[in-house]
Amino acid sequence: MFLTILGNSLTPQMKNRRLLVRKMRESIFKSGLLSDYPKVIHALISLYEATPEELRDTELLRDPTRSKEEAAAAAEIQPMLRSIYPDLEHFTMTLGYGYVYAFLEVISSKETSFTIISAVIANDTLSQVEWKLTGAVRNGATIEEVRGVREIALKIAMKAGILKHEVSSI
Repeated sequence: MFLTILGNSLTPQMKNRRLLVRKMRESIFKSGLLSDYPKVIHALISLYEATPEELRDTELLRDPTRSKEEAAAAAEIQPMLRSIYPDLEHFTMTLGYGYVYAFLEVISSKETSFTIISAVIANDTLSQVEWKLTGAVRNGATIEEVRGVREIALKIAMKAGILKHEVSSI
């Protein structure tokens, strides 16, 4: 059915390597809701090509029949989403916060928050940065960790020439 997260027949070194590849792949996948899935497809193709065959997953990690209808942190924005477009609320709560973000068997809520912070900064969607920074703390990150992720994402965005606005701090 679904893969055990690290497999039973791998050496400890191979398990660590597979976990690292899965964390990179999962972070790229989760950033897709914010970064554009065509970009995610290209990034995952590049990662696939660079990944040794024994570290590639060939089965689903998520149960496609399961979707969490609501995430606690998203509950505060659910009425707003419903008011601007009910289909957006359904999509966000069922697929975004349900199927994509609620899967925590590869990267944690904290690591997911870091991925989201990086994506909103890279996409110059800065109206969401402050909420995502405080969300990372709600998900277990320290203020120092959040500041570090913000700083790294800012440096990359500046080097890439995509940052056009001032970025909130925590």
